[in-house]
Amino acid sequence: MHRTEESVGEGFVSDGPESTEMEMDVEEMDLPDAKDETAIPDENGSMLKVGWDDVALTKYIQKIWSKQRNDSVEPFLLSKTCGVNINNRSLISAKSLITDEIIDAYLGIICGLSNKFFYVPCSVISMIFHPRHQNEVADVLNENKGKVLLAIVNRREIHWILLVIDQQNKSLLIIDPMGENKTTCQLIFKLWTNYLTHRGYDAEGWKIDTIHHSKQQDSVSCGVYCMKFAEAVVLKTSLHLPKDNVLEMRCNIMKTIINNQDEDTNNLCRRCYRHEPPNSKVKSIKWVQCDGCAISWYHAVCLKLKQVRESTFVLCDVCKMSE
Repeated sequence: MHRTEESVGEGFVSDGPESTEMEMDVEEMDLPDAKDETAIPDENGSMLKVGWDDVALTKYIQKIWSKQRNDSVEPFLLSKTCGVNINNRSLISAKSLITDEIIDAYLGIICGLSNKFFYVPCSVISMIFHPRHQNEVADVLNENKGKVLLAIVNRREIHWILLVIDQQNKSLLIIDPMGENKTTCQLIFKLWTNYLTHRGYDAEGWKIDTIHHSKQQDSVSCGVYCMKFAEAVVLKTSLHLPKDNVLEMRCNIMKTIINNQDEDTNNLCRRCYRHEPPNSKVKSIKWVQCDGCAISWYHAVCLKLKQVRESTFVLCDVCKMSE
């Protein structure tokens, strides 16, 4: 299938912690109820909404994870989720490394399940917990009055920790996949109260909370655990995760992100990530659709197609690799 659009001008561009655990009383935090209309995860733990066939997408992920290097694949836009572009190179990295954009996209989906939660993007939370940048950050509390804030902060640029910030109860719940370390928790709490003071809030009465949870069994899955912990907090499910299927959790996280695409994703070319081709001076734009899934659209020029006919056959990266 193909379509032709009139050009409207210049297009837009889409663009190891210490192991000593903290000794403190563990208090179960009173978490808000999730909305009744939440997208409950399926039996595989993936909150699929709309998108590629689950079997085909799983096969694609398994095949692309067999690639050894990011530069061995051509860039392909898998999804634009919560305003974040996720491409196949992000997917390859996700086998072992969880990046900011993956966390932002997943927390965006999770917090969309309840109007009582709001996620703080990684770039913002990293500035809040950096003493030299706290004055440069927007007031995340005033912008989200009454909501529980979810944030995943990176400690020493090697370890992710989940923070659940309850404004009404003045509680900072710290969930460290490797176990809560007293020194780290006190530092996080100090940086948070400093931020409150900088913003003119009363830091008096704020407290640290912890909660029982499972712990990562390796040195690289902290990001996966933090995202699944965040999901459990919003859905009020157990924070005790299976210990033997981290790779499956990674796969389900990526499937959830890919299949919860923003509505305007189909207006973007999967090759150049734009609505209009780069450096395009043509008055009309020819588009071609994947004949396999009917999800992906490309600019004909981005696929180097000089002519588009009814017989033109195109397969997106997912359909090619899942055959």
